[in-house]
Amino acid sequence: MGVVEGLITAFGLLGEADVGLFDPGIRPNDDAIPGIPALRRLLGGVLSFCLFASIGAVIVAFLMWAWGRMSGSTHRVDTGKTAAGWALVSFIGFGMVNTITSWAWGIGQGIPLPGAE
Repeated sequence: MGVVEGLITAFGLLGEADVGLFDPGIRPNDDAIPGIPALRRLLGGVLSFCLFASIGAVIVAFLMWAWGRMSGSTHRVDTGKTAAGWALVSFIGFGMVNTITSWAWGIGQGIPLPGAE
């Protein structure tokens, strides 16, 4: 029994027999709409660009931070630290796109349909 089914049963929203999962057999299909493989390649390219751009931003931010330290400019140091933090967060976020998508797909597949028998 999955988490959702357990919570539904624990709160008494449905009886134990009503919690069974119904699988309508709907799966992602690359052939259903023309252009899906091209769109997947395009999004993969955009994701690669975003990863490389965020790494470039990390490098520039560290250089700004170092330049601020060497020149004694506290404003440049603070700006470099902030930029480095945001660039690292964006890099981690772009790196997690596939994991988040798989996680959300798994959650969506675990939600029982109302009236499913």
